[in-house]
Amino acid sequence: MANTIFLDIGVIIIIATLFGHIARKFNQPLIPAYILGGILVGPIAKYLLTLSEVQNFFGFNASVLVASSDVITTLSEVGVAFLLFMVGLEINFKHLKDVGLVASVGGILRSGLFFLIGFIVAYSAGFVKMDAIYVGLMLLFTSTMVVVKILSDKREVDSLHGKILIATLLIEDVIALFALFFLGSEMTFTFISVFWSLFIGLILLCIIIILSNLVWPNVFKKAAYSKELLFLSAIAVCFAFSIVFNLLGFSIVIGAFIAGVTLGNLSYHFEIVGRIKPLRDFFLTLFFVSLGMQLTFEGLNEILPFLFLILTIVILLKPLITMILISLFGYKRRTAFMTGIYSSQISEFALILVSQGLFLGHISQKIFNLAILLAIISIAATSYLTKYDKKMFFSVSNDLAFFEKLGIPITSNNTSSKLLTRSVILFGCNRIGNNILEKLRQKNLSPLVIDYDPQVIKRLEREKTQCLYGDIANEEVLNRIDFKKVKTVISAMKDKYSELELIKHIKKANPSCTIILTADTIRDALSFYEKGANYVILPMHLSGHHISLLLDQKENLHKKRTEHIQELYKNKHYEEYIP
Repeated sequence: MANTIFLDIGVIIIIATLFGHIARKFNQPLIPAYILGGILVGPIAKYLLTLSEVQNFFGFNASVLVASSDVITTLSEVGVAFLLFMVGLEINFKHLKDVGLVASVGGILRSGLFFLIGFIVAYSAGFVKMDAIYVGLMLLFTSTMVVVKILSDKREVDSLHGKILIATLLIEDVIALFALFFLGSEMTFTFISVFWSLFIGLILLCIIIILSNLVWPNVFKKAAYSKELLFLSAIAVCFAFSIVFNLLGFSIVIGAFIAGVTLGNLSYHFEIVGRIKPLRDFFLTLFFVSLGMQLTFEGLNEILPFLFLILTIVILLKPLITMILISLFGYKRRTAFMTGIYSSQISEFALILVSQGLFLGHISQKIFNLAILLAIISIAATSYLTKYDKKMFFSVSNDLAFFEKLGIPITSNNTSSKLLTRSVILFGCNRIGNNILEKLRQKNLSPLVIDYDPQVIKRLEREKTQCLYGDIANEEVLNRIDFKKVKTVISAMKDKYSELELIKHIKKANPSCTIILTADTIRDALSFYEKGANYVILPMHLSGHHISLLLDQKENLHKKRTEHIQELYKNKHYEEYIP
């Protein structure tokens, strides 16, 4: 048995690695590659190995080479447990601070709306009430795992749309937790079970507060002296909660999730995350490959029309409604578009829920197959949509102008036309932009700062800095600036398509204007230079250059250190605002 499990894992990892290399070779996302690898070693291999020609070639029943469904289910459940443990660990309630209104109110509105849409569509299509409830729950959730992974890979976790997404996902995770309590218990589906789940939830909330603030800080303070013991202690907490929840009749993944939440506020949080992240990545691969392996073609014709209908809702309607909701809260078209694009899939929570529902007899096999297909296609689609998100946005930016007219402006935005004739314009006041702004202030230069993050604009208004709530990609914003009187334009946006258009716009209006841009990659930097940028900031290369200058001037290192500490203390309070 041990050999079988080891071989099954080996096949999954080898196939995932092979497909991952192929995807990287053709510059494609990895998630669809893992799923396709799972389909190859799962249903396709199972079908091929049962053919008589293949049987005769091998000389024995070759279907035994396919991993057993029990092993796949176990690997998936263990993988999901570790993944949700990491989700719990990485939940940061501070994300709600700046975008709490749009995340809480907007997130709850969106969740309720899509639950109703899913339920009504499924019920109207002839599904029984319980199946319709599960279809509604499928549409309700967006994948925390997929969104956070893509945001991390693109280094956009701290972007405005990243903060809104993560805060909204936090709200959805709480809803999902109650749904798992409600639907994942072994009790009958009654109002008594609802009250029981709510009661257990309140007790858990108290336990989380006690453990997070009183127990774990003391325990992990001692464990932190040994990195190995710190890692084992975190894993032990995960298993302990999973065992307790299993004994109470709930899924082990709920226990793993709660375990992560209780550890999330520890001062050793980042060390624990760093230690467990390889486990997370390993099981993340197993999860996606096993997702493809669980696909079955039985009864596929019966659900295809309904599948296409639900896919249309998830991939097209869900991003559109998300964009409308974000716009209603006054955010710019870029933020609304990016947030919407990342919402075009169903969640791993949906797969967990339907697995529990199938096990408990709440739903039919048809709904389970629907969820698997929906997850595979929508997650793969999201991977491609987010890969080309900026290019897509820039191509349709002008067509999205009406979105900005839907909501009430969330900043005073009282900049007059006179302010748009400043000699220095700074686009973006993130970490890099804020440092540039400080240097400009030290030189007694008062630039006009343009940013599409309302929290940044509010901070700048409090500091009496001339600013404009707008987006570099918005042609109307650029048209409000008299570039003929502008001497220097600096952009810290790191947005290739928008900055290329900015160069074109400035060169047409004022060829002598100095243009300084920021790029993420060498390729983008060279593109900016080819189009006429005077200088391009590459943050990763800039830090190395700065270190080399410090090493060349060791005698001034103590002075630089003192100045740096003073600067950090001065700007310390900005950090809660700066993405």
